[in-house]
Amino acid sequence: CSVCLLRIEAANRRFTSGDISGALTAYNLLPRIHLEELRELRPQMLYTFHNNRGAVQMQLEKFGDALADFDDAVALRPDSSDAHHNCGVALKALKRYDLALEEFGICLQYDPTSYSALCGKSEVLASMNRFDKAIEVASQAIEVNDNPESYRAYLSRGFARLKSGIYGGAVRDLEAAEGRGCSSKEFFTMYELALALYGDELNSMGDYDRAIPLYERALGLGSSELPSVDLLFNLSLAKLRSGDDSEDPANGFRQV
Repeated sequence: CSVCLLRIEAANRRFTSGDISGALTAYNLLPRIHLEELRELRPQMLYTFHNNRGAVQMQLEKFGDALADFDDAVALRPDSSDAHHNCGVALKALKRYDLALEEFGICLQYDPTSYSALCGKSEVLASMNRFDKAIEVASQAIEVNDNPESYRAYLSRGFARLKSGIYGGAVRDLEAAEGRGCSSKEFFTMYELALALYGDELNSMGDYDRAIPLYERALGLGSSELPSVDLLFNLSLAKLRSGDDSEDPANGFRQV
């Protein structure tokens, strides 16, 4: 069906140009009977159709519809690491973590160094509270791709380390993520918490010189104009115990 092929190509152009709503409308105008004809005549084109439409529906947060498309893509090409990866992404968004883990695992069988699949697997493991394994898989992702512009694995490992109580490691990972461009509000909330908890750990050990700059950095990241009472108190206490004879400790206690 030459008209069908032209419509798919037009929809693909909308997709690649970023016209997400227009692309979905164009994809959905294609009659199913014509798509079924492509299964025999042009299976690769039909595979691309389902992968692209699934990607569009993911961006529109239509995760169930996206999964249906990615499942069709897998049926057409069971050995496609991309299709299995996309299924994993959709299942993760649907919080179907066991199945998402399975799909990321199949993807990694075909492409063991897939950075995106390793990151996705680590994130799913963390969502399942399997933090030790999440740290291990994120470390593998960093080993295969320590690109200065890629922060996702550091963010995943930092989160898992934070949840595991490995505060120093969490701070180092989140610092690396920030240096690679991570800048969401949720990220800075997590980073502030990691800095504060690592500061508390060092403070309790009497390592005030290392705790103080962590508290100060955490206060600088605070999302509110009013500083955290706990942070300010612990910073002032650390300064006092470190032998700081300036007015800083007293001023901090007054603010508290």
